[in-house]
Order: sequence, then structure tokens, then C-alpha cells
Amino acid sequence: MNKLSALKIAGKILGLLLCLFIFICSLELMSTSFQLLGARLIEKTNKLNAVLENKLAGLMIGILLTLLVQSSSTSSSIVVSMVSAKIIQVKAAIPIVMGTNIGTSITSTVVSFSQMGNNENFERAFSGAIVHDIFNFLSVIVLLPIEALFSYLEIITGLLVKPIAKFSDSGMDVSFLNKITKPLINSIIQINKTAIEELASGVGSGSNQTLLKHWCKFDEKSAKSPLVRCKFLFESVKWSDWVIGIILLLISVFLLCACLVFLVKLLNSLFSGKVSELLKKNVNSEFPGCFKYFTGYFALLIGAVLTIIIQSSSVFTSTLTPLVGIGIVSLERVFPLVLGSNIGTTITGILAALSSKASTLSYAIQIALCHLFFNISGILIWYPIPCLRRVPIKIAKRIGKITFKYKWFAFFYLFLMFLLVPILFLLLSFAGTIVLLCALFLIGTIGMVVFVLSFLQKKFPSVLPPYDKLIRRVCLCSKFKNESIVKNVKLNDTEEEKCKNVHTIFILSQSNLYNIEKLKHLA
Repeated sequence: MNKLSALKIAGKILGLLLCLFIFICSLELMSTSFQLLGARLIEKTNKLNAVLENKLAGLMIGILLTLLVQSSSTSSSIVVSMVSAKIIQVKAAIPIVMGTNIGTSITSTVVSFSQMGNNENFERAFSGAIVHDIFNFLSVIVLLPIEALFSYLEIITGLLVKPIAKFSDSGMDVSFLNKITKPLINSIIQINKTAIEELASGVGSGSNQTLLKHWCKFDEKSAKSPLVRCKFLFESVKWSDWVIGIILLLISVFLLCACLVFLVKLLNSLFSGKVSELLKKNVNSEFPGCFKYFTGYFALLIGAVLTIIIQSSSVFTSTLTPLVGIGIVSLERVFPLVLGSNIGTTITGILAALSSKASTLSYAIQIALCHLFFNISGILIWYPIPCLRRVPIKIAKRIGKITFKYKWFAFFYLFLMFLLVPILFLLLSFAGTIVLLCALFLIGTIGMVVFVLSFLQKKFPSVLPPYDKLIRRVCLCSKFKNESIVKNVKLNDTEEEKCKNVHTIFILSQSNLYNIEKLKHLA
């Protein structure tokens, strides 16, 4: 029995390594497909990046992209591959990776709907799920304008990848993962880098020039080696580069998603029992004495490590949601755990960057580090200071209480925050900066009015009633003066009593002009 268990574990480990290898190969295929699809659009790349210069447009694209693939790991890997293929610039890709954080949190929110049968459980589960959403939204609201004004993520990560850029410029191949995957990739597709460079410089032979590499050196190590026909899967096909690029893109996306699914299943089968026991027994416990302050940070570390192991923040946060619903994990404890999962999920993007070519390795690693530093920045804002830490938790609890009374609000929240708002702002961003700013000003004004009224109702309840009476009096008296028939109005009534005695309202017409004259006489 022990030997059988050991063989099962060994088989699962080999399966993990195989999935990891295919995962890296799929990223390489995706990068190659983007080169085939985007190389002839190099002259238009500046236009594409000009559209993405609108930070809000990039943010909404990131949300919708992650909403489609249902994995921030996958979407961030796609963005890294596009940067590696030089389809988009690092600066334009930063808002997209911010959006991937928001898009991935929808999974746990949907999972919370499974507990709608019990109002109290659903309130806790929904609050535990959306605390991830709220944190991501708040982080974007604060950090996106800062990035737009100062480009701090681009500058910091640019300084960190300078040594890698020097290696790339010197021609040294530091992409060790690329060396491992090169034999398999070269058996499927090979790209003529010289043709891409000629297109970029404007000296290409035109639209008939293929980007596939048809002639290879017999001996790659020898400079005088004769040329022979290359041997790979797509070498003899007569399809255009666009068709081959689309086929490779579809294959790579399918392999990428399939590998992530199998990785999750294999890792869950290896670690689910231990992880489950760890969460049930220890997740709400506090460190003793003076170390109590560090309990939340330890939970944050646990969330990061478990997400790195599982390689899916969606799976990790979705696992926590039912536990919050049944009361095993508190909302205050799940908050640092999901923050840690935000850190852990960036490892996939870094892994994707390491599979890039040496010439583009620095750019790919830079955007992956932007994702990491964005999450770290959000944590530094919303977690260390207790008063700020309570903001996402209180908002989540408030929305949870609303769903306790009105379950339809949960569906409305999901539709509004993850579909309607991203699509609306994406369309507004295409309409122009002035239109977008006007819309933001209007929405901000309405939100501020609602916030002020709610604050006054809660903290200063005696301030608003006089204004309510004034508005009610004006509205009622307006009806009193403009409507046709008024009953129970007495000559000695005060103005307010006359307003209150209005019971029946009819539309003004020629037939009731006599009643209007009588009404004026009584007034």
C-alpha cells in the first residue's frame, strides 16, 4: 500500500512537471503567433499603443479579458506574451494588468451564490467574496491616477530590469526556459527574424514576403555552414501568415488553459487535505502576546504561498468563500489571505516572462514586475494602517447586509461592476477624453452627494428633516396650485393644512376651470 501511494505521488509530480513544460511551450507558441499576426502591423503599432495610452481603456480591456478567460494568470500571461512580441509597449500594458486583478475576483463572487438558500450564510459568503473586489477597485482608484501622472511602476521596474537589458544587448541568452522548449517549438514553427526586422525598418519586400523561416543552416554552430530546407510542422503548408498565426494562437490558448486546469487538479489532489485542515484549524487563530500584530501578515504570507502552489488565485479565493459563508473563516481573516493570493498569482506572469527571447526578456519581466509591484503597493496602502484596513471590510459588510434583504442586488452588483461599467467606460474612452471626463465628473458628483447624504443621516440625523419638510411642502403646494380638484379644503386652513388636505388629483382641463377659480377664492 505504501509503495502504491508513493507511485501515485511520483506520478502526480511527473504530471506536474509535464504540465509545466507544456505550459511554457504554449506561452512560446503564443508569442510566436503574435509575431505572425502583428509583424505586418508594426507600422500601426504606434496607433494601437496610442489607443492604450488612455489608461482607463487599458484597465477595462484587462477586466473584460480576464472575464473571458476566467483566470488572471492566463490573462497576465497573454499580456506578457504581447509585450514580449512587441505588440504593445510596457507603459500601455500596465493598466491592463491592473484590470486583470479586478476581473479575476468575479469567480469567488459567483461561487458565493451557492449559499443563497441561507440568508446569513449568503451574507457572510458574499461579503467574503467581494472584499477581494473592493480591495482591487480601491487600489485601482488610488494607483491608476498616480501611475498616469508619475509612471512610478514603469520607472521602478525599469530600473530593476536594467541589468537584464544589458545582458540582452550583449547578445547573451539568459532565457534558460527557452533553451528547454526550443526543440519542441522549432519542430512546430520557426520565424525569420531578419524578415521581421526588415518590415520594422520599412525595407521589406512587401506583403508577399512570408515571415516563416524556410532555409536553415546545416550546422548552427558554424558560420559557413550550407543552407538546407528547414523542417517543421508548418513549413510546407501554403497558408498565409495570418492563418498560421490564428491557428497557433488558438492552439496556444487552449494548451495554456488546459495546463492551468490540470495543474490545479493535480495540486489540489496533492495538497487539498493538508490545506483544508490548515484553514479549518488555524486560520482564525492569533499569535500570542506581542506577536499578535503579525498574525495578519502571516496569513498574507500563507495566502501567497498557497496561491503559488495552486497557481490560481481564483481557485484559492473560491475555496475560501464557502468557508466564510459557514463561519469557519472570518471576514477579517480572509482579507489578508486574498491579499496574499494577489501576490502569489503574479508568479505565473513572471514565469511567462522567463520563457521570452533574450532580446525581449527585459520588457516581459518588466511588465510582470509591474503586476507584482502594483499588488504590493495596494497592500501597503490598505493593510498596515488599521483605519484604512477597515475600509474594504466595512464596504464589503455593508453590501453583504444589502444582499441579506434583497438577494436580487447580488446579481445587480455582478452585472454592474463586471460587465456594464467596464463596457460603458471602454466606449466612453473611445468617444474622447472630454466625453470621458464629463462622465467621470457626473458620476463622481452623484456618488459624492449620495455619500454626504448617507453620512448626514447616520452621524447628524437632525440636519436633514427640516430640508425634507421644505421639499415636501414645495412639492405638495405645487400640486395644490396646478391640479384641478381639491377636497376638504377649508377657508380657515393654514397654507400647510391646505397642502395636506389635497387628496384627489386630476389633469387640468377646460371642464374644471370653475374649480380652479373656487380654489383661488379659498386661498
